[in-house]
Formats: sequence, C-alpha cells, structure tokens
Amino acid sequence: MIYITEAPINTQEVIKAAQSDSAGAVNVFIGTVRNKTSERDVLRLEYEAYDAMAVKEMGKIIEQAKEKERIFRFYPFDQSLKTHKLSGKNSGCWAFWINYSYRVKFIFINPSEILFLEVGLHNIYN
Repeated sequence: MIYITEAPINTQEVIKAAQSDSAGAVNVFIGTVRNKTSERDVLRLEYEAYDAMAVKEMGKIIEQAKEKERIFRFYPFDQSLKTHKLSGKNSGCWAFWINYSYRVKFIFINPSEILFLEVGLHNIYN
C-alpha cells in the first residue's frame, strides 16, 4: 500500500490494512511536532513531493526489500546482502542491506529462527 495524502492519517486504519496472519508484527511510527526549535516557535511543517515520482520510488524500495528478504530467507549471509554484525549498543544484533540507504536490523533467536527488529535508514543503528 503506497499513497500520498494531504488528509489526516487514521493510524488505526493503516494498522488494520497492514495486519496479516502471516505477519508477526505491525510497526507504526507516529511523529509529533515540537513547539520550539532553538528557542524559536514552530508554527507549522510543510512537506512537498512530486507525488508520481515519490510513489514510484517507494515502490522500488519495496520491491528491493522483497527481493532481499527472499535472498535472506534462502541464505542470510549471501554476499549481496552485506550482512554484518553490529557492535556497541547494538551488540548481539546483525543487519543486512536493502540498498545503499536502507537496512534491516535483526537478531538470531536460534540457528533456525530470526527476528527482524527494525527496517530503516542507516540511523537505525543509533
């Protein structure tokens, strides 16, 4: 499901649409706007996008993610995934590449079970 809207987003509808008996979880991030930045009042946020291009690019990322998950399920250490062990506060976690920008962070529960923790930009390590 990819769409761009100017209307308020009903998060419960999004969660309901994403739920599936085959999915272990639905993760929804809800951001809020702070009232000040550097002691200046925040009056509004404005976002701009060329809708057709944004939807097309999101679709590409989804297809890349599906392909990388397919490879991962077959062999988590396939060279194309660039699977790597994390350190520091992420010690015990691993990650693999969807593309240059996006990663999937996961843990091995046991040798045959894996839990995906996060999907996002490189800053999921922070």
